[in-house]
Amino acid sequence: MTDKIAVPGVTIKELSSGSHPITAAGTSTAAFLVTDAAGGKELLTYPADPNDDRTKSLNAKEKAAVKGFFDNGGSHCHLVARGEVSGATAVANLKMKNVQIIAVPDSALSTDKALLNALATHCKDMGDRMLILSSDQGAMTQEMEKDPLNGVGITGEFKEFTAFYHPWVKPVGAGTGLGGNKVPDTISPVGHIAGVWARVDGERGVFKAPANVALNGVTDVSLALAPDKVGTLNSVGVNCLRVMPGRGVVVWGARTAAAADTALADWKFLNVRRLVCFLEASIKDSVQWAVFEPNDERLWSSLRRDIGAFLTSQWRHGALKGATAAEAFYVQCDQTNQDSNQPGTVFCNIGIAPVRPAEFVQISIQQLTS
Repeated sequence: MTDKIAVPGVTIKELSSGSHPITAAGTSTAAFLVTDAAGGKELLTYPADPNDDRTKSLNAKEKAAVKGFFDNGGSHCHLVARGEVSGATAVANLKMKNVQIIAVPDSALSTDKALLNALATHCKDMGDRMLILSSDQGAMTQEMEKDPLNGVGITGEFKEFTAFYHPWVKPVGAGTGLGGNKVPDTISPVGHIAGVWARVDGERGVFKAPANVALNGVTDVSLALAPDKVGTLNSVGVNCLRVMPGRGVVVWGARTAAAADTALADWKFLNVRRLVCFLEASIKDSVQWAVFEPNDERLWSSLRRDIGAFLTSQWRHGALKGATAAEAFYVQCDQTNQDSNQPGTVFCNIGIAPVRPAEFVQISIQQLTS
């Protein structure tokens, strides 16, 4: 209905475009499983106050991990109680919306199998988060060098939602302090790694592999790794930490724990798995408006337009590979892929070409005769 205009002149009326833009989901909020989380699912934000009551109950390794997270670029993290050995309480506490990174700063692969398995299963079930694990202190056994999670029991598709790092690191100020504030000599790197993920997400995007990045707040690794050992571990999905001259401790790997599983070759790289988690969460959260809309071409067209615009923006940012948007992705939602036997269901098929990291750079040098 046209509004009645009483005064001569030009009148402008703004109309809705009818579009429903896809809002980018978060990628870098961490949840640390701790032995005593005062208040439960408490959220800490950068900069963290060392005298905050929520951190006073943490043990030394947990405090160092939280500090490492913030030192390396993290801005938001939850402290979640571990609960009993089975991990049931931990999983129940983790079922919050805005968490994409999970780590257990003070855990042991040998004694916390049930908890770590529960967390890996939780990440797979939720589909929008990943678990960061590390080796135990010291060298890895020969069995672990073949399959780092073999002794833990995390297998198959659950590995693609898990990232594994080795070795431990020496934090700044190691050995200083008194009582519960004494800085440990060595710690698991999971808190620092979570911070690196957050830093790379903010500086480049979740599509960028979180590797070839120096760790802040550490002075050395607990165990130096020879280049051939790094190569061996990398092939089975162990992301190594190395000391580089002039750079300090550097993350030298960006694979999931499923890297050696040929059946899961699509999920070999950490940034690919996290990118797809991000895209799925963004699209899922942003198309809720479509539920109960008339299931016809108008709805299909709207979904194609909105999802296509979002993926186009991701392609322009460098997340998807292709000289054109058509090479980078497709969105199919039309009469050709709807099921007449399920009239109440909209089918929207999406294909993407994620960018994979250049792990190996080969340079050939040839002498030219004069």
